[in-house]
Amino acid sequence: MPQVYGFIPARAGSSRLPDKNRLPFHGRPLYEWTVELARKSGVFDRLFLSTDIAQIHDQYASDPIV
Repeated sequence: MPQVYGFIPARAGSSRLPDKNRLPFHGRPLYEWTVELARKSGVFDRLFLSTDIAQIHDQYASDPIV
């Protein structure tokens, strides 16, 4: 069976709402909700997180492939 890969973009450069991926939503940054739900979905064999935000990069630096 082919593997299914997920790609999560989390960039800082939103024109309408800058840094929206780091803004809190129900107490957690938006990108954390996305990563958690993608993991829990059971759909993906591997997840890739792409970001230009240093805080997010540093958080996942030891495991760049989520």
